[in-house]
Amino acid sequence: MVRGCLLLMSIFVAVTVPAVVAAAAIGLRRILGARERSSQGDSSWSSLAIGLAYIVGQAAVARPAFPPVEVTDRIPWLALAATVLAVAEAVWALALWVRLFGRSLFLTLSLGLMLGPVVSPDDLSRPMLGWLTVTAVLAFLAWLNLWALERVGRGTDAFRGLIVTSSGTTLVFLFSGSAALCLLGVTLTVSMAVGRLAALDPAPVSGLVAGSTVLTALVLEGYIYASMSPWSALLLAAAPVGAWITRMEPLRGKQGISATVPGTIAVLVPVGLAVGWAAASSPFE
Repeated sequence: MVRGCLLLMSIFVAVTVPAVVAAAAIGLRRILGARERSSQGDSSWSSLAIGLAYIVGQAAVARPAFPPVEVTDRIPWLALAATVLAVAEAVWALALWVRLFGRSLFLTLSLGLMLGPVVSPDDLSRPMLGWLTVTAVLAFLAWLNLWALERVGRGTDAFRGLIVTSSGTTLVFLFSGSAALCLLGVTLTVSMAVGRLAALDPAPVSGLVAGSTVLTALVLEGYIYASMSPWSALLLAAAPVGAWITRMEPLRGKQGISATVPGTIAVLVPVGLAVGWAAASSPFE
């Protein structure tokens, strides 16, 4: 009974805290009349809302140690760095190649922080090196896909695909027996969803850097350090690719629900397979 109450309280906190922070950040933007946009049309306040909402949310449900002890403790710092990068991109009209180079460096840093604990000179055999290389390459390809999606359609397809994937990741964590990661997945999903909904304007979507950084870190942690199946991790990494269906015939050029529904379903298919795989191999069966 006590354990159930604690779980419900944790879920309540994981939902309400990031929702309040994200909505408050967007509300503050409106009060101050902040309408600055870069040449790409991005809003730095949306990035701030999502990044800060996740950081505060994780602090509320799984307070990170300082200095970081566990891999989970590193994720808020990655979220903070990603938020700073997103704000910099929104404030300064940087060339496309500069943005891509900066994000590539940041991804390298993220992979180093998440994979570092399993890299030991004494244990770094050829199979281990190959496994780490494949993991890093797949993570880079997933990021590159989101980058390309962000360049088209004002980022809405990429952002929608990211939210759907994050929601499915939460269920994968649940079936994999990773309660802490499940709560962090809820925190991330709520941060992105409320950050987007609270904006309520036609501005291009921003906040993808913070959202994709945290989601990548959570999936890597679940796969490497927890019980997530490698097949579930692979399906989740590939899921946002389904959003490209809206850029193909006969959906190209269509707006509204006629494009949104097929695009969402295309992302949901691999996400559903990842959840199903996790459920089938759940240790709680």
